[in-house]
Amino acid sequence: MKRTREQILEDESRQALRQFLPLEWIVTDKFDHDHGIDIGVQIVKNGEITNKVLWIQLKATRKEKSPSPKGICYQMKTKHLRYYEECRLPVVIIFWIQPAQKFYYLFVQKYIKENLSYIKPTWRKQKSVTIVFPADTELKDARELDCVATDGYFYVIENELRRKSGLGPFYWIDGIPQSDDAELKERFLKAMRHLCDEDYTAAIKDFKDAMKYCAISPREKTAMLISMGTAYSTLGQYNKAMENYRVAVKLLRKLEDADALVGKASLLNNIARVYAIRGQFDKALRCLEDSLSITRKIDDRRGEALTLLNIGHVNKLKSELNVARKYYSKAYHMFERIGDTKGVAMQLMHIGLIYMNAGHEDQALKNFQSTLRTARILENTELEAAALGNIGLIHHHKGKITEALKYHRRALKLFKKIGIIQGEAEQNLNIGLVYKEKGELQKAMRYYTRACTIFKQIGYRKGEAQALGNIGFLYAMESRPTRAIIYSADSLKIFKEIGDKQGERKQSRNIELILQFYFSAKGK
Repeated sequence: MKRTREQILEDESRQALRQFLPLEWIVTDKFDHDHGIDIGVQIVKNGEITNKVLWIQLKATRKEKSPSPKGICYQMKTKHLRYYEECRLPVVIIFWIQPAQKFYYLFVQKYIKENLSYIKPTWRKQKSVTIVFPADTELKDARELDCVATDGYFYVIENELRRKSGLGPFYWIDGIPQSDDAELKERFLKAMRHLCDEDYTAAIKDFKDAMKYCAISPREKTAMLISMGTAYSTLGQYNKAMENYRVAVKLLRKLEDADALVGKASLLNNIARVYAIRGQFDKALRCLEDSLSITRKIDDRRGEALTLLNIGHVNKLKSELNVARKYYSKAYHMFERIGDTKGVAMQLMHIGLIYMNAGHEDQALKNFQSTLRTARILENTELEAAALGNIGLIHHHKGKITEALKYHRRALKLFKKIGIIQGEAEQNLNIGLVYKEKGELQKAMRYYTRACTIFKQIGYRKGEAQALGNIGFLYAMESRPTRAIIYSADSLKIFKEIGDKQGERKQSRNIELILQFYFSAKGK
């Protein structure tokens, strides 16, 4: 069988890259060839194997190519770029110019977000896309890939944190990946990994150590404070979160460039989130309006879309459903404009939740089903799981308990598969509700208890309070008023501590009902 010129070139490029990389680095061929990943590289420094891994897509040409002012162009399959976009390790495309024996590179996830999606928002609808390797991306020393890996991990971890928290805290790490202080970068990266692993206490310790032992600039300190604030916020320690955020606000006043404005917009979203959790909706909305003004000023269209989304959420918490839907629609159109298909699908889902709360269940179901189709096209498992869970809620509302259970189980399975444990906890809670409706109280208790354990483990106090309240309600149904009151009181305590007025009112009423039932039963 005769080998093609392309196959020979592929082998030549692979050999050339192996010779170019340091011998101590660990190189794995055909790491995920079907998805366009040719090589996996694990970086080794001074004989120590690091936990930094790059996935590499290797391209090559026999043509003599010199960078134009725009750079070197190359045609890529869209399906591969869409796959890279969702990868949770840094992906680098390396382009080998065989006649010149030169390598050029692109860190793909960042290129997609900051270049491709910005210049051509509709690129995902095409079969192929032209990407551009700027002239300054020539690899003159393979050890430059170590820096690419570090920066890549910062970038991917930041996006992973946003993915896990959904509309939780924002992160701003500007300046730290570019810092000359290697110790600072490693300490910060270690803390960010702890955040990804949901070990927020360890992350806070690492941030404090970095500020204690490293000389850091106001920009770097601001990034630390914002990230540390997010950790406290996730743990439900909102006073400490706000302490960090307030110091960050003061430091940001000293930074006047556009990047600092991105940090300020992120910080305002974080502060708004704490206000919203405390039920201080007007303060939250003022922060979000200020953030919206900044994102529009600096033309941060994705930041604008996310802020519009958060304004919608605060209005939803205020029960201003029509206003919430208006902002969700604005966010929808903004995501559509920047070509963020996932963002568009998310907005359909949020608008669907508004319809569901308003009693328009059929319209809500259409939105959730549309989100589900998009999630499967994008191969986005998290979005698919969320859509399945919401379809389960619709079936529950319609009294189709068996169908509801089927969808919640499928959602639970997917959340467990990808390690989104907050989603896993929420589906356990939903399954518990279904079993309660079926009258299978022991099964309901098992699922509520699992949900409560997970919420407590990750520090999501509102979820923990909801689960405790549900457990208390089950004990009341089993005519065990003492345990019912204990769990309901624990739930009430958390709702008070986090400032959730709606949850506080609900649990107060539940305790009243339990006591009324108990004393009336005792009187008989």
